[in-house]
Amino acid sequence: MRNPYAVLGVPKSATGPEIKAAFRKKAKASHPDRNQDNPRAASRFNDINHAYEILGNADKKRLFDSGQIDATGRATAKKSVFSGFAGVNPWNGFNFRRSKSGNAATATQAETDEDKPSEDTKAPKSGEFENDTHEEIMERIFGDSFVRKTAGDAPGLDDHPEPEPESEPEESDADLHAELTIPLDTVLKTSSQKVQLPDGKTVKVNLPAGIENGRVLRLHGKGKRVSDDKKGDALITIRYKVHKYLRTDGVDLVADLPVPLKDGILGTKVPFEGLDGKLLVSVPPWSGSDRVLRVRGKGLPDSSKRRGDLYINVKLLLPEEPDEDLLAYARSSD
Repeated sequence: MRNPYAVLGVPKSATGPEIKAAFRKKAKASHPDRNQDNPRAASRFNDINHAYEILGNADKKRLFDSGQIDATGRATAKKSVFSGFAGVNPWNGFNFRRSKSGNAATATQAETDEDKPSEDTKAPKSGEFENDTHEEIMERIFGDSFVRKTAGDAPGLDDHPEPEPESEPEESDADLHAELTIPLDTVLKTSSQKVQLPDGKTVKVNLPAGIENGRVLRLHGKGKRVSDDKKGDALITIRYKVHKYLRTDGVDLVADLPVPLKDGILGTKVPFEGLDGKLLVSVPPWSGSDRVLRVRGKGLPDSSKRRGDLYINVKLLLPEEPDEDLLAYARSSD
């Protein structure tokens, strides 16, 4: 999983509103509904949601910045650049011996034992490193800047970004992926759905009210078995089912509203069925088919549970039967 800061394109110093704004901008641009010809759009959209799950939550962001969790939200442990040298004697190749005066020993290369040691090759005092680990010894000598830290720690060797991996990390190989399509009318309600995993098993998914399109839910321990006491997770991606007249545009909803020509000229109020139930939409006088009516807060919820807007496109309708007065007016305007 990529670094969430890199996914959202924000620095570590970004504020909550800046992170939210970056998320909304990228989520809207990468939404699968807007990129139906791009097979990687869904994956990129999921990455953006994953990143905001970490950085959009103050507690998770603090844990990530302190290196206690990784980009997937799992607990991490600090690593050292010297962890690969376990079992290696850091003083191998040096011979410690006491000087004739009985002072602290000096270290010289074994092959040139007769050479006089320089000041910077003096060995530590006897017993100084006796109970220290290799890492502690090297930290004493070179300083703690040589300790490799996990993402989010103070500047160190890992501050230089690595190339983006082409595939998921090995730890996700045991995870199972599936999609769950839900009706748009049920988004604002809590519900329980069943979804079949690639291994043939069916799991129950409890959906909270206001679940976002593209949101990935993690079911711990429902993936492939790795060992007797460990299993991967099931990752369920939520998709909205195509509605019969409502269209999605990020967290906004778009719909067409047929209006008789007379009502478009004189103005009227038209009942409309939205996600919250029936609405009474006011059509101002002299509304043409280019008129777009905006109903605030009647769209879809975002990750902060704030609602988008409902945009209604007025579509004027001619009378079913020819109207002589209308025909006369049309001819007179030539």
